[in-house]
Amino acid sequence: MGNNEFDNLPKSIKKATRYILQDASEDKLNQVKVVILGAIEQREIELRNEGKK
Repeated sequence: MGNNEFDNLPKSIKKATRYILQDASEDKLNQVKVVILGAIEQREIELRNEGKK
């Protein structure tokens, strides 16, 4: 992902990325990973189901 693409993301994603890269402990990284991946999977399922309507 280029810098321009990153700049176009919501501020909350930029802040979360900074936290992950600079401050998160290994334990927190694992917690964030589970939450983010779960949210992405849930949204993908919702989008697939919307396409079937």
